[in-house]
Amino acid sequence: MELIERGHALQLLQGALDVAGQGAGRTALVCGEAGIGKTSLLTQLVGGNGVGRVLWGGCEALFSPRPLGPLYDMASAMGSKLQALLGREGHRTELFSCFLSELQESSDPTIVVLEDLHWADAATLDLVKFLARRIQRVRALLVLTYRDDELGDRHPLQLVLGDLPADAVVRVPLLPLSEAGVAELARQSSHSAEGIYATTGGNPFFVTEALRAEGLPVSVRDAVLARAARQPPAVRALLDLAAIVPARIEIEIVEAVLAPAPEDIAAALASGLLIADGRTYAFRHELARIAVEQALPAPMAAALHARVLAFLEQRGQGAAMSRLVHHASGAGDAQAVLKYALQAGNEAAAHGAHCEAAALYATALGHADTLAPVDRAALLGDLSYQCYLVEQHVDAIARRLEALAFWR
Repeated sequence: MELIERGHALQLLQGALDVAGQGAGRTALVCGEAGIGKTSLLTQLVGGNGVGRVLWGGCEALFSPRPLGPLYDMASAMGSKLQALLGREGHRTELFSCFLSELQESSDPTIVVLEDLHWADAATLDLVKFLARRIQRVRALLVLTYRDDELGDRHPLQLVLGDLPADAVVRVPLLPLSEAGVAELARQSSHSAEGIYATTGGNPFFVTEALRAEGLPVSVRDAVLARAARQPPAVRALLDLAAIVPARIEIEIVEAVLAPAPEDIAAALASGLLIADGRTYAFRHELARIAVEQALPAPMAAALHARVLAFLEQRGQGAAMSRLVHHASGAGDAQAVLKYALQAGNEAAAHGAHCEAAALYATALGHADTLAPVDRAALLGDLSYQCYLVEQHVDAIARRLEALAFWR
């Protein structure tokens, strides 16, 4: 389906891709508020080009982002050397160089998409800096998406964007639809446009949800929840489970936890709330997921988190520590939070994601009442060092003094 009022944005991206195809790679910054249509725009770009390869990864709104999460998303499409390096600590420079080499070896242009960088960890931002400064050497278009309205002056991504080489960067800001654009969407869906623009401000996701709702909703949350409430219990259960997992949930988790009937899966996809890519289910938009998640009663949400956590623990290797922390926290399992926050903090520190490591160690400390004094002192020391590395000096000194008291 043709996107409304996105022709100029597509032209900018297509032009950057054409230049990249001639051997001079480009970085495209696609920004705008939540629901503005960044993913839809890129889907249209990819679908309309015979690109040799598309590598697509994203950052997630986990309690603490998984270090290099987008690279893990792309790993299955990359060579065995890169996959092996991902599992090794302390080899970040070699890993980044390997990724760049794979792009250089491709004779066809490659589109590399890194989505939702406003949630990125420090290691992923380092990857962005590494690639963007060398992108002109390869046949690749590096597309970075983010919510510019969520970037304060001190946001780490802001510093990264300011250092990108200006002559190889294409900026593609996405604005809300005009009143005429909203009217065209309403015409295409055979609905009245009355009041839609004033209520939604032209945000494409809000407009779509408002047009699908029965009557004009007060907010997009009302529109999403109204549509979810009309689903049969088995479909609603699938929506609730998918809602507690940021970004996307693997089909194998859904099968293990719910074992839904094929007709229930079909109904969930037909509702327009969920989409599938063969390996995962995801809400069509993150705002819809958040609306359903926030509407879950606390006991139900905790029970779902506990069941997903149990599955991930049983599956063993392959589960990201940050995901285990997320579900352990959601389940209210203090011992599991402590265990996995410590491991996730160590993983983040090894990847150089020091802000995330500090946050994870702080989370572990909040559940450390059962630790032996020597272990608690060691944790405080680790937390102090990570705070020092990210110039949180007051916290670093305070934690070091606490550790000293335990050692004494």
